[in-house]
Amino acid sequence: MATRNIDIIGSDLATGQLTFHPSDSSHTRVAAGDKIHWHIRNGSGVDSIESIEEKIAGDGIWSEEPHRQGNHWEGVISSFARVSEFYVYLITWKRGNDIRTHDPLISIKPSHANFIGNIILKPLPMFLIGTLVGSLFCKKSK
Repeated sequence: MATRNIDIIGSDLATGQLTFHPSDSSHTRVAAGDKIHWHIRNGSGVDSIESIEEKIAGDGIWSEEPHRQGNHWEGVISSFARVSEFYVYLITWKRGNDIRTHDPLISIKPSHANFIGNIILKPLPMFLIGTLVGSLFCKKSK
């Protein structure tokens, strides 16, 4: 699947809010299976990310929990994440000795595979069964 890059370009120590690039990254739209990379940019006022985790434990959004990977963090969205659902996660970040949290959103957008599976393949067996049953009744009534 795709890799989504979220750059942390600013921070507010008073509120804990982070500023991202792209600017709509406080609400990231992903597909199941996507990988997300979080990068801290120079001048953002963020010294480090301490953790990235589900705000509501057990939401099941991650197949690979976010973790530090060299100079960035990365995580993988579960293939079982529910389409059109919103998930709130927490970024715990640090500037000097101050630790703050920011809680952005992730929503799962339908993928082409979901579209094909839900719109085309799921109704197909019912159509075939209906056609078969209909043809059996039509033959008996003649």
